[in-house]
Amino acid sequence: MRFIYIQSHGWLPIKEYRHNDSIERANIVAKVQFTWRRVKAIAVPIDLTVDDATTDAAINRFKTQAVDGYDLLLLEAISRAGAGQIKVITDDIDYSVVPGIQVFTSNNYVIQKAASQNKLVVR
Repeated sequence: MRFIYIQSHGWLPIKEYRHNDSIERANIVAKVQFTWRRVKAIAVPIDLTVDDATTDAAINRFKTQAVDGYDLLLLEAISRAGAGQIKVITDDIDYSVVPGIQVFTSNNYVIQKAASQNKLVVR
């Protein structure tokens, strides 16, 4: 959402956006709450347990997937939940390199890459 704000209002440092614009922060909170209610209506909730088995599996995933530690744990938790195909709503570019998942994004770079590889699905 920061990028949308920048397009219409100009550059704003990330910490400024998060902490010092109370009106815009309230707008963002309302939008996230609305979106989260919609996601909860169609998503399968899962628990994230960080134990030896989860971290070992995440480290194995780390060998082949260029994502950071938090993403590794989230992907492992989703996989273990048995919720079917993994579908992720994110603008995090890291998820675009994970095989076997479906990414919903507004990240222009990811969209362009997917289009050039004939992997883009438009809804």
